[in-house]
Amino acid sequence: MKAEQVQQEVKEKSSVAVEKRTRLRLDKLGTRHETYDQIINRLIDFYEEHNKG
Repeated sequence: MKAEQVQQEVKEKSSVAVEKRTRLRLDKLGTRHETYDQIINRLIDFYEEHNKG
């Protein structure tokens, strides 16, 4: 399931605590207007596409 599909199906939000170092790493991976949710979902999509077993 693609990130866009998940976002359309689930509109609720929750908090996830990450260390400051992790947040800074996410900042480097994202674009200027990309949310953390979008960055994380893009990473999950990439992982799922490249780890089919």
